Amino acid sequence: MVRKVTLSVKIQAKVNFEGMGAKPQYQSVLWVTIGTTVGMLIANVPIIYVGKALLQRIPLKTVRAIAASVFVILGIHGLMTIY
Repeated sequence: MVRKVTLSVKIQAKVNFEGMGAKPQYQSVLWVTIGTTVGMLIANVPIIYVGKALLQRIPLKTVRAIAASVFVILGIHGLMTIY
């Protein structure tokens, strides 16, 4: 239950940012909200299932280590490109 609520909140937060960017361009807030929600679901739902399948084969500790490494590498790269 907690994971579903967390996912819903994360998707909604992304939708809010997408909707704010698209609102000045389109007249109907309803269609912008529906479109951004559907778009985020199309982008996120397959990744959830792929991640669930991978976690059955790869230990969570390994996945976290890889994710942390990628995060650090991208952070260093971002800092190097700024300065």
